[in-house]
Amino acid sequence: MPFTIGGDWSAPEPPKKPKPKRPVKVRSEKRGNKRVTVVLNLPFEDEEIKTLAKKLKRHCSCGGTIKAGVIELQGEKVEEVQQFLRNEGIKAQ
Repeated sequence: MPFTIGGDWSAPEPPKKPKPKRPVKVRSEKRGNKRVTVVLNLPFEDEEIKTLAKKLKRHCSCGGTIKAGVIELQGEKVEEVQQFLRNEGIKAQ
């Protein structure tokens, strides 16, 4: 247990969640003849990204996947995704 100068015992502070170093970006990419919406730079853990992807797929009525911490949604849904993220309290560009 840590000891302070005043003689009081104090519990260590819980670790703070790191601030995102880069803003969350929503982009549309062309893959063959199809369009894919990509959500990059998410400052969350794997489980949080999975739940966010599930909510996004349900909101946009489309399929999607997660690859290396990046959410990919089928179709060009940039405006819908940005609006959804703003409603969730996540700043997105």
